[in-house]
Amino acid sequence: MATRRTSTIDCAELFRRTALTGSYCTSLKIAIEATFGEYSNGRHQAKDASREVRHLAYQIAKSKSITKNPLGRKSPFQPEDILQHGVKRLDAGVQRFNLQVIEGELGMRMRMAK
Repeated sequence: MATRRTSTIDCAELFRRTALTGSYCTSLKIAIEATFGEYSNGRHQAKDASREVRHLAYQIAKSKSITKNPLGRKSPFQPEDILQHGVKRLDAGVQRFNLQVIEGELGMRMRMAK
């Protein structure tokens, strides 16, 4: 209600109007849902996009706007190998951990405790 108020209608006036129309709107919603056979709740509903996706795929296939290049595409851009980059960072982190914990102060304490 606070988002629907305006400079001429404050929250109290808006509440008075919506309180009077609430039961009518609920009855109207039930009647409309029964008439059209679709029911809704107050939560956001995810729309099924399968029909639109099939239609788009049909339109693309019909127009033959997508063609496969058997030789591939030539481009000067070479993407970074993020998996290799991640492995290098992980390896460096494991080595740093081993130096600090296993061979460092904690490792020395554990050896002394034995």
